[in-house]
Amino acid sequence: MAKILLVDDEKSIRITLSEFIKEDGHDVVSVSTASEALSLLGNNSFDVVVTDIILPGMSGLELFKSIRQKSPNSQVIIITGEPTIETAAEAVRSSAFDYLPKPVDGEEIKHVVNRAVEVKNLLEEKARLSAENLRYQQHLEELVDLRTKALKQSERTFRLMFENNPMPMIIYDIKTHKILDINHSASLLYGYSIKELIGSKVDILFRNPSLVPEQVEVEDTIIQESEEITNVKKDGSLVEVEILSHRLLYKDREACYIMIKDITERKRTEHALIRSERKYRMLFENMAQGVFYLNNRGEIFSINEAARKILDLERSQKN
Repeated sequence: MAKILLVDDEKSIRITLSEFIKEDGHDVVSVSTASEALSLLGNNSFDVVVTDIILPGMSGLELFKSIRQKSPNSQVIIITGEPTIETAAEAVRSSAFDYLPKPVDGEEIKHVVNRAVEVKNLLEEKARLSAENLRYQQHLEELVDLRTKALKQSERTFRLMFENNPMPMIIYDIKTHKILDINHSASLLYGYSIKELIGSKVDILFRNPSLVPEQVEVEDTIIQESEEITNVKKDGSLVEVEILSHRLLYKDREACYIMIKDITERKRTEHALIRSERKYRMLFENMAQGVFYLNNRGEIFSINEAARKILDLERSQKN
C-alpha cells in the first residue's frame, strides 16, 4: 500500500479519483489547495502526488517545484482540464511522471498511479543501495569483496528499472544496429514481442533509418538533447516520439541506449492549435466589421482589413 496525496479544488473530482485509487489498496489524502498540500508534505511522506494545474493561490506546476525540494523521490502526476502546449512542455521539463487531460478515466488513473508507485520504490531502493555502498567504502579491508557485491546489486537494480520502467527503452549495437535488449514498454509501444525485436535492426522502427542515433566518439557519454522523430509500429502505423540517447558498454559491446516518449497526443494537440490559429486569423482578416487591438501604450498591434479601410490606414501602418 502506498500513500497518495490528491490536490484538486473541485470536490467532486477529489472524491471520484480518491475512490478509484483506493480500489488498489492505497491510502489517499485529498486537499483542495496547494498550501494545504505543502503543509502536509512538511510533516508526511507521500509516494505519489496527483495535482491539478489550476489551483487557488499557487499553480500545480509551482506546487510540483516545491514538492521536488521537499520530497525529491515523490512521483508527481499532473492533471488538467485545459491542456496546452506550454503546460505540457513545462511538465516534461520538470520531469513530471505523467500529464493527464481531464476527464481522467478511472482505469487510467489507477494504472498511472501504480506505475508511479513502482518507480518511487525503485528510486528508494537505488538510494538505499547507494548509501550502503558509501558506508562499505569506509571499510578498506573489505573494499574488493564489497565492490563485487555492489556491482552485482547494481546490475539487478538496472534490470529492475529497465524492465519495469514505464518509459520505452532500447539498447542496440552501434555498428550493426542490431537490438541487444528492449523493455516491456517498448514492446507494447511498437506492437512487437521482445523475442521478435532482439537481434533485429533498430532501423525497422524508424520511418527514416538515417535518423537512428549514432554516437561514434568513444569518449562521448554525454546524454544528447531530445529529438522528435517519427517511428513505425509493427502494423505500419506511425507514432510520433521524443528520444534521448547515450552511449554505453553493454555486455562488452559498444552500444547505444535510447529512451523513448510517445508524444503522438501532444503533437495532435499542437496541430489542432495551429489549425485553430489559422481559422481565427482567416476569420479575423475577412470580417466585415473593423477590428483592431491596442497594447498598454495605446498602440495598434493587430488590425484587420476592414478596420484599415475604415481608419484609412496603409497595410504597413499599425498606429
